[in-house]
Order: sequence, then C-alpha cells, then structure tokens
Amino acid sequence: MLGNPKQALLPTDLFDFRPDAITPEAVIAIGERFQLRPPSLIQMAEGRDIAASLIDPNIAPASAYAEAAVWSGMCALVFTEEDKVTGMVAILFLSRAGLAAVAEQTFNARAPDRAHLAKAGEPVYGGYAWGIAATTKTGARLCVGFADAVRRELFSKVPVFSRAATGDGMRVLTNLGYRPVPWGEAGVIWVDPRGEAGPA
Repeated sequence: MLGNPKQALLPTDLFDFRPDAITPEAVIAIGERFQLRPPSLIQMAEGRDIAASLIDPNIAPASAYAEAAVWSGMCALVFTEEDKVTGMVAILFLSRAGLAAVAEQTFNARAPDRAHLAKAGEPVYGGYAWGIAATTKTGARLCVGFADAVRRELFSKVPVFSRAATGDGMRVLTNLGYRPVPWGEAGVIWVDPRGEAGPA
C-alpha cells in the first residue's frame, strides 16, 4: 500500500519520466497498426454515442471530446467498417495538475478541466483511458489490442488511470493490467509504472 497518494504520484522522477515520448503523433502511429485513425467530428460523435450506449449514457458529451482533441492534439481514435464507426478508444493526456487532481480525487472525467490536460507540445505526466467501446468483434479486438499497445509502448513510464463503469469494462481493463488505486477511491483503477499494482 502506498502512502499519501499525492506524494506517491507527483514525483515524476520515480517514473523514469520521458516527456517527449508521449505525443499525439506517436499514439496515432500505433493506432495505424490496428487500423484505428483520428476521427472527423462526426465520427467522434458517433464513437461517443457507441460508448454512451455500451458504457454509460452520462459520459462526457461530444463537445468535451472535441475540446480535448483541440487542446491536446487528439483524444480518440476510431475503427470503421464499411465507412461506419464500430469502435473507439479515447485517451486523455494528463498535465502535472491533472495527475494531482486524480490523486486528490478532484478529477472530473465527464467534464475535464482544461488545466488538467496536457496542451499539445507540453509534457505528459500521465494518461487516462477515457473509454474503449466497440459494436463488432473485430472492432473490439483491435481497440483492446491498441489500448494495450499504446500503454505498454508510450505510457509505460507514467501512471495511467481509468474508471470502469461496467463489469465487462472492468474485466477488459483488469486483463490490461489495471488495478484499484491504492487510496481506495471507488471505481478508479490504474496501472502503476513501478509495478506496484496490487493483485486482481
């Protein structure tokens, strides 16, 4: 069990921090390997609607996705079949203030504060898996494969958080290495880059 969460999470030297490694361009490049690509505004809204129908109808609105994408350079990739969106993975790039907000339990994933998100070109101090949703088996396989690859290849040196809203979501994220956060906030899970996550 870690001590004070703020003290445990904020010293980035504990994570062998590499700010230049985590960029929208690097995420998009990994997405290409899984046939996931940056969406148009219409596709982003379609992907958000898929997530709302499968995860929680009260997730962040489409406008929040668009704002995060403009501020951070991207926030989601989509998979399409016959020109129809059938899968989406959404990721938030956390700033130093965002990392502190998660630790202090003030981070609002439904309406992210711009100060909590890394601006495009600025250092990324953590990640937030904002949503993984798909309506087909192929979409699900590629979306989960991408989510696993991007965390291991780009976000392996910083904490990555999420909140599982369904049993299926929790099973998927547990299989990807997420565990309950050590300060016990209900529903919030993470992958600790130091390998200190607890047992499933």
